[in-house]
Amino acid sequence: MDKNLEVISFLENMSNILAKILCVDKLDVPVTLETRLVNGVGVNDIELASIDYVDFLLYVEKEYDIVYDFETQIHTIGDVYNYIENCYAAEGR
Repeated sequence: MDKNLEVISFLENMSNILAKILCVDKLDVPVTLETRLVNGVGVNDIELASIDYVDFLLYVEKEYDIVYDFETQIHTIGDVYNYIENCYAAEGR
């Protein structure tokens, strides 16, 4: 699969997951690999509450069939993407 198409699809999926968690139909900001999930100061950052952050990680686990180790720090959507890629590589997917 084309890596750019894969990233675009991933970003759309992250946007949908975040919208579900925040109980909105659609996010007001575009989601990019640089979008910060907590403590964001940028224009396109998402300020998730602690419980929403945990819910987000649980959604990601279920959606991508991975187990998050909670010792890995996830700050941005790019961190999520890299974490999933590393999990898949470790599992030989």
